[in-house]
Amino acid sequence: MELPKFMALADVALRVIYMKLDIFSIQCPTYSMKINAVQNILEVFKETTVEGSSINANQCITEVQSISGDKEISTNTDENNLLETIIDLRQYHPIGSIFIVDLFELPNQAKVVKGWNMQQVNYGKLKSFIYNKDENPSPLVLTVSIDENIVLYDTPQIAHWDSLTKQWKTNGISDTRYDKEENLLFFRTDVLGPFALMQDVYYNMPFQYWSVCPLALNKCILKVVGVAMEIFITIKDELCCASFPKHNYHLHHLNDQWVTPKELIELLRSTGVNIFPYEDGYKYVDVSQKDNILLKSLYQQMSLLACSFSFCWSKWNSFCDEENVVLQATEYISSNESFEHPEMSDYHLYLATTRICCKLKANENADAFSNELFAETSMLPDLYHTLRKEASSAVRARIKETSVLFVECVNELLSASNLLV
Repeated sequence: MELPKFMALADVALRVIYMKLDIFSIQCPTYSMKINAVQNILEVFKETTVEGSSINANQCITEVQSISGDKEISTNTDENNLLETIIDLRQYHPIGSIFIVDLFELPNQAKVVKGWNMQQVNYGKLKSFIYNKDENPSPLVLTVSIDENIVLYDTPQIAHWDSLTKQWKTNGISDTRYDKEENLLFFRTDVLGPFALMQDVYYNMPFQYWSVCPLALNKCILKVVGVAMEIFITIKDELCCASFPKHNYHLHHLNDQWVTPKELIELLRSTGVNIFPYEDGYKYVDVSQKDNILLKSLYQQMSLLACSFSFCWSKWNSFCDEENVVLQATEYISSNESFEHPEMSDYHLYLATTRICCKLKANENADAFSNELFAETSMLPDLYHTLRKEASSAVRARIKETSVLFVECVNELLSASNLLV
């Protein structure tokens, strides 16, 4: 740290606290997703009677008065009105430790007078040093050593906590520089208090490629290729484990760590590896929006078949509207538990909608997309029944043996990563 001259000559003490637990972000208005709702739906039943008789139920008049759906109930401030200096926690996520930098006035030091040690006793809390008492105070220069367990794709954004507005902000911070070799971060600041490193949640999105490949009964591997990283998640029974074979990340705390999907998501996010978009992620990254009910159904069906079918990304999916999803699939039973990706020529295109699913004649390398059906194929209600009908007896037997815990684990990871958008 470099202190301004006037501060270096003053009686001040510096305190730096590192916090593993982020207790600030949850207080932000942008922490939770915006919720749309129709307010005040009022049903008024008017019963009419005729002299000497009563109107039957079919003649009862019902009025439904509702306020327009344009009005919204929101758990956060409108993103469009956010100042540029305010961090939107729907787009950025704190990584690493929170560090708190404070300056305090030093109390009067003890003096020895005629053999007596005299010390002024101060009751109460430490007295903060008023740093910005001058109109144009010189900024402090802070040097932060980045934890080697943090993955940085670019110079991270530094934000400080504003306790008045309950927001992470970037004002008062300048000249940010990242030394990748020394793993040091330098920046100037004229504000004190809690600081955090912020990384774009959607840096690696949209995904360049993904695949789900069986390894054995109740075991498969999920591969996701982002803009700047490639991650493999091995799923076995109800647990999963992440690895980065093509990167030299020092993520020792993730090596051979078999955890639940929820724990893995939190571990990866805290280290800067984020392949799990929020529900409103379409606001921050250019993806093809799909029907949520259709996606939920497809992830469940893919999970049921993950032991015996390999699935992968298709470029044609982005050309389809929200009511249609295109993906590649092929029957695959591995002879051993080592990861061997099926030949791309073995894959076939499948079109899934909210009502039907079918095998397509076109392939991934075609010049143009066509929804013409594959020869001697039929339309079935969903992907599960379409693939199961084509499956061999060995594959059908494995599907029956698949564990419910494994299916739930795969489904949770597929839903969290939202691969089909």
